[in-house]
Amino acid sequence: LFEPDESDTDMGFSPPPKQDNNPLTVVTPAVPASGTAIVNTTGSPVTVYVKGGTLTAVTVGGVATGIAVEAVANMAHTIPLSINQTIAITYTVAPTWVWVGS
Repeated sequence: LFEPDESDTDMGFSPPPKQDNNPLTVVTPAVPASGTAIVNTTGSPVTVYVKGGTLTAVTVGGVATGIAVEAVANMAHTIPLSINQTIAITYTVAPTWVWVGS
C-alpha cells in the first residue's frame, strides 16, 4: 500500500515509479465483471493497484490473495501480476485499478 501525493491521477492515487524512476507504460484494461478473470497480456510483469469498490475476494492465478475488503482511505491494494497470469476480483461495487509495468 502507498500514500498518494499531489501528482494523484483522477483515481485519487498515483502508483510509485520503478526504481529507475521510469515505469513501463502498459495499457490498464477495464475492470471486468465481478469474478471474471483477466490475463496479463502486456508482455511485462505488472503491479496492479486496486482502490475502492466493495470487494469480497481477489485471486491471482486462481489462488486467493486474502484481500477481501476495500483498501483503507487514500490507499490501494498492491498486487504483483506476472506475464500471462490471471487476476479476478469478486465485488458488489466495482473498484478502480491501475496497471503499471515493472
